[in-house]
Amino acid sequence: MKVGLIRGAYLSQFEMQTYEHLLGRAELETYLIRINRFPTNLIRVPIKRLNCIDDPVTLVSPKLGFYFDLFLQATNGMDYFHFGLEKALAGKDIAHTMETFNAFSWQALRAKQRYGTKLVVTVWENRPYAAERFAAKRRMKYEVLHGADLFFGDDAAGGTLSGTGRRGPGEDPRLAARDRYRALPATPETAGMAA
Repeated sequence: MKVGLIRGAYLSQFEMQTYEHLLGRAELETYLIRINRFPTNLIRVPIKRLNCIDDPVTLVSPKLGFYFDLFLQATNGMDYFHFGLEKALAGKDIAHTMETFNAFSWQALRAKQRYGTKLVVTVWENRPYAAERFAAKRRMKYEVLHGADLFFGDDAAGGTLSGTGRRGPGEDPRLAARDRYRALPATPETAGMAA
């Protein structure tokens, strides 16, 4: 089984050590971008370097790169967009990303649509309406919510939840956001959300 682990600027040894026991049983690959926020020298999972939309500005100044990232979030939602990520996921059985609202999660969804790669999303963010301030981010978030094959997350008691994202008896009630999204009335304010 071939698995692509996508963490954007948040690739860390701390999280990747949880996947190291799978080495030898699965073909793992993770992706590193220049703006990454954590050291990666102790990660044993094979790393492929990709270029990111933030790179040119980050080369000038990491602080300027941070502000450019905020600009991208507000305008087109493409902060941390990885050039070549969809193609890198073409031969993978599973793309495992984090959070529903990241551009790289949306790119993994596009790889699923184009190449049939299954999409698994780990969700740590539990604030209602998180990342819904900007229309582009909100659109990508709901596309990932609707298109992912499996979600992992924490419940309030510290246990792990998983689900397909398709509501049914006994499934994760936090996925009700999908139902709330579908139930929005078609008004000028909400019409663009489904696009």
